[in-house]
Parts: sequence; C-alpha cells; structure tokens
Amino acid sequence: MSLNIMPERASVRMAKAKAATVSGVATILIQVPGTPGSSDGRIISGGNGWFDSLHADDYIEIYITDEDNLKGGGAGLVIGTYTDTDCPLACQGWFINPHKGFVDIHQLETFGFLPAGFYVKIIGTKGDLSSDTFRINLKWGKR
Repeated sequence: MSLNIMPERASVRMAKAKAATVSGVATILIQVPGTPGSSDGRIISGGNGWFDSLHADDYIEIYITDEDNLKGGGAGLVIGTYTDTDCPLACQGWFINPHKGFVDIHQLETFGFLPAGFYVKIIGTKGDLSSDTFRINLKWGKR
C-alpha cells in the first residue's frame, strides 16, 4: 500500500509550529524547504490550527510571503493567499470552530504548489484579543 496519494507522486510530509499571541495575534512563519529558484517546494494539501483556549470569534488568515526578498519586492511581500482579500475586511479569514476546537482546512479541488524559499504565513487572532498559544499542523507533499 502506497502513501503517495497526491499528484506527481509526492510523498506526504507534515510540519508543525506554534506561536504565542501578542495583543491577541499569533503569527507563524514556516519556510518552504528546498533551494530557492529551483523546482523544489511543497504541494500543500491542508492542515489545522487551534488556540489552547477557545473563543467563538477566534479566526485565522493564511498567506504565502517572501520574507527574504527573493523577488526583490521587499521583505514580507505577499505573493499569494488563501484568504479571500476580495471580500470586505470584516469577512476575511476563517473562524476556528468552537464546537470542534480547531479549524480544519483541506484542498478544494487541486493542490497548491509552494516554491522553495517562500513562507507559509498563518495569522491566528483571538476573538477577545487575549494571551494564548496558537498551534498548527500542515500536511503537504514533497515531489
């Protein structure tokens, strides 16, 4: 039985991270492994995230960023997003389901390719802006 269920014969890989909130906001940066400018990277499949203490208005936003100025547009340049920035600001992001205790994100129809050297930036915001720890798991594939 093979675990290579993703396209292009990717091997499943998992990554985890955590961050403490600052004024109710926790920011996690995970650099995509591999050599920048090569065909290296990861095919992202999904993940989940949660705060240690639940609040009904906790939510997340997810971006792909260039923290190291690889593209020359400045450190922190947003090069992609899973947050619908076409929506009004008050509607952007995704609530963490307080009944489940976490938000669970799966691919929609296809997997997204993340080039090596860029970052997955996940911002968790506490609905009551309290101090807490935000944790995430990423499921992605290596070709």
